[in-house]
Amino acid sequence: MSLRRSGTTRGWAARALLALAMASALSAPLGAQPVVGTAVAELPMPMPAVPKAADLVQFEFKTTSRHHFAFDPASMLLRGNEILQLTIVVTTSGGATNISYEAFNCPNATHRLLAIASPDGSWHPVENSQWVGARSAGLVLGQHYAIYQAACSGGGLSGERDLIVRRLVNPPNDIYR
Repeated sequence: MSLRRSGTTRGWAARALLALAMASALSAPLGAQPVVGTAVAELPMPMPAVPKAADLVQFEFKTTSRHHFAFDPASMLLRGNEILQLTIVVTTSGGATNISYEAFNCPNATHRLLAIASPDGSWHPVENSQWVGARSAGLVLGQHYAIYQAACSGGGLSGERDLIVRRLVNPPNDIYR
């Protein structure tokens, strides 16, 4: 008799645990962003305007690429002390321009593509994008690692917006080693 009671109790507990897990999974909105500490990387509403060339700030780092790299300071969004989001513009040596809105997670040293701009100036969210290592995202070009190094220090953002802009434009001597 005690075996039956024990089995019944275990069955009830297993069903309750399964119901709790399903309710928890269903309560999160579809496509919800994973929480990183207190900050969440998500698209701002409204999205920043696709920058004009005059609004861009160039940044350089050690690379063999002949591409030109820039960011839009007006698009910078700091989420807590953990995540930087901004518009990045890469102009290839052949003249093609790629504009993206990206997030950098300082505590986890990762990067995530959030949206891509079209030539007509509209943004297109990237579905199912994943966080990837800031160093591995762009091994050939290295712009993601350069931004991560300038924006992050000690597991958090390296400072307020103005300091991050200064570190991108005029990096400390050892930043991109």
